Amino acid sequence: MADKKSEKSDAVLKNTLAPLPQTVRGYPVHVYAVTTKKKKDLMIYANGRCVVIRDLAEPHICQTFTEHKAKVNVANFSPNGEWVASGDSEGKVLIWSLETQMVKTTVEVGKTINDICWDPEGKRIAAVGDGNEAKARVFSWDSGNNLGEVAYHSQPILSVSYRPTRPFRLVTGSEDLLTNIYEGPPFKYIKSNQPHERYPNVTRYSPDGSVYLSVGSDQKIALYDGTKGDVIKVIDCKDVKDGHKGAIYGFSWSPDGKQILTASADKTAKIWNIPEGTVAKTFTPTTSNTVDDMLMGTLWHGNYMLVFALSGAMYYLDPNSTNKPARIIAGHKDNLNALFVDRARGNFYTSDILGRVTCWDIKSSLGAWFSGKGHEKSVSSVASNADGSLVASVGLDDKIRINEVKALAFTNNAIGLGGMPNCVAFGNKDAKLAAVVLAQQKIVLLRDGKVVGNTDLDYVPLGCAFSKDDTELAVTGKKAKLVFYTVERDTLKVKKVAEGPELNVNAVTYSPNNALVATVDSNRRISIFEVSDAKRTNKVPLGWCYHNGNVPDLAFSPDSSKLATVGADESVIIWTDLKTFADTARLRLDLAHTGGCLRVEWLDDKTFITSGSDRCIKIWELAA
Repeated sequence: MADKKSEKSDAVLKNTLAPLPQTVRGYPVHVYAVTTKKKKDLMIYANGRCVVIRDLAEPHICQTFTEHKAKVNVANFSPNGEWVASGDSEGKVLIWSLETQMVKTTVEVGKTINDICWDPEGKRIAAVGDGNEAKARVFSWDSGNNLGEVAYHSQPILSVSYRPTRPFRLVTGSEDLLTNIYEGPPFKYIKSNQPHERYPNVTRYSPDGSVYLSVGSDQKIALYDGTKGDVIKVIDCKDVKDGHKGAIYGFSWSPDGKQILTASADKTAKIWNIPEGTVAKTFTPTTSNTVDDMLMGTLWHGNYMLVFALSGAMYYLDPNSTNKPARIIAGHKDNLNALFVDRARGNFYTSDILGRVTCWDIKSSLGAWFSGKGHEKSVSSVASNADGSLVASVGLDDKIRINEVKALAFTNNAIGLGGMPNCVAFGNKDAKLAAVVLAQQKIVLLRDGKVVGNTDLDYVPLGCAFSKDDTELAVTGKKAKLVFYTVERDTLKVKKVAEGPELNVNAVTYSPNNALVATVDSNRRISIFEVSDAKRTNKVPLGWCYHNGNVPDLAFSPDSSKLATVGADESVIIWTDLKTFADTARLRLDLAHTGGCLRVEWLDDKTFITSGSDRCIKIWELAA
């Protein structure tokens, strides 16, 4: 969890909206689960430098672990749920406490880690991946001492599984098409099999350890003897009624070991009867038919059955409804660009570099994607209109889409802007008024979904905001620009060029009482201007400069008494006195987001929301 520090008071992290599993086309995603001593069913997966733990019953309840210095590929619980082993793309495995998140041991394993498993006693860990000298290690969980050798693979190892009963065995599947079995500890090679013609993506032991199974990109399922490793049978989906029509990227055993759940590039999930090799049920959880709907992994834990799409979406399957999931968990799996709060309607909106726009319900903390074709490129800015009925999104396709919130769908009537948009703003009173600033030195004014004006500039604009009565548009930009424009129906006229900002001015916002305007420049200086005369307040002649990195965003509280700023230094500063601007009149939260904070908005006068480079969205509450 984030480390929260303050200079004056404190703020409490109320909730973390974690990123979705990070997926890669052509490779499986490994998601694990455990039932803790407190009878909580938890799942765990990786995204960026984060390990994400979510409650299976209430997936909006989650926590993150951020001690890795490189991209995390996989994480797995110890059998008792008290410890976690996580592996990253630099070959490091960290063993840490789930309760305290204190790291107990760090172990080096090759160049990258693709999969991790624990022995049933919780004493030994196997980690596999790629490396020049070693592609895998089996080691003691507390000391990191080697417990044998996992050899005879010439290509990266994709998965590993520990036999849950004695005599212990390890099985692996590799890009060299081999599935190997090892006996131990200390572990040594027994034999190799090659039942697959393409990657054996996942290899797993059954719950009783009598057999193990592998699934591959060749649409084959291979069943092996659990002790000797002999191939019992190979099921080719091409020869099975209702078999998969694409690569199989993941599978999970049912708790009783009689069935498996598979996930495929054909966008279906299937329950198979083992060892008969027949399909018992086919699920079609996705609502569209795009590449992002390919299914890359599964989880079957108790009564929970989940599949994970390339988009990162998590689908809770309903055994009684094969084409309608019981629950869909949406959000973001990649870097976030924008954050906009509609307090009156209880929603907030986010967008990412993959073109996703998500509508979040503030009360439940659950998100839903805007459906449809969309921008299909990074969405750089989003905004809701005055009555909350519309959300505008602009992206690197150089278009604006004005979308209906009720439908939660991208409009098909995209409007070409003639350049790359940097920011979009809706009017605060007029629900039909909008403005977009373009990197091509233009402001585009829109009304009722139509372009009504273009204003040429002599600078590159970076941000924009309407005054609360829509009579004024403030535009920030490069070359130390803060310009106020009078809005006269469908035209803009320069009202005042403010003096004071330095270098490039990143962002601008009006206070809700329409008395002040706040900006931040690329020199990290935060400035306050009077709306009445566009002059900087006398109390901060040089602007505030307390962040140690770039400051991309700032926001006033609804009562206009506080200003929040976020920085690449991973911190949030809440300025609590906008009259004296005293050094002591501020609250600082360090390590709010690993890698840096990106956006900030207020939900109410005590609650604010941030997003960061860790792809997390966090909701904070100020102490009384």
